[in-house]
Amino acid sequence: MVGSVKVRDFIKVNSTVYYFFFNCPHLAKMAVILGKDDLRLRKQISARLKALRESTGKNKVDFAYELGIDKQALYRLEKGEGATIYTINKYCKYLEMTLSEFFDSPLFKGI
Repeated sequence: MVGSVKVRDFIKVNSTVYYFFFNCPHLAKMAVILGKDDLRLRKQISARLKALRESTGKNKVDFAYELGIDKQALYRLEKGEGATIYTINKYCKYLEMTLSEFFDSPLFKGI
């Protein structure tokens, strides 16, 4: 189960590429492909989000409340799940930084 969408088939193509096929009445069948670079970028984004939150000195509950999301959503973001450009931008606005500043971190050098 992924969210409220049932995973119908899961195929591991190799050690870094995964295909998930979903069956949901509201979504057409789709495949999600995560290569090595995608997995690395996801890990870097989650590390950056967590580091920024920790730099405020706030715990997850307080930070999530002030950001306007629930603590479970914040936990998932810092774990590397569900970060979109919109959620990253929300972080940036809250921290009064630009998206460029977010990605201008040693974590993202060389990508």
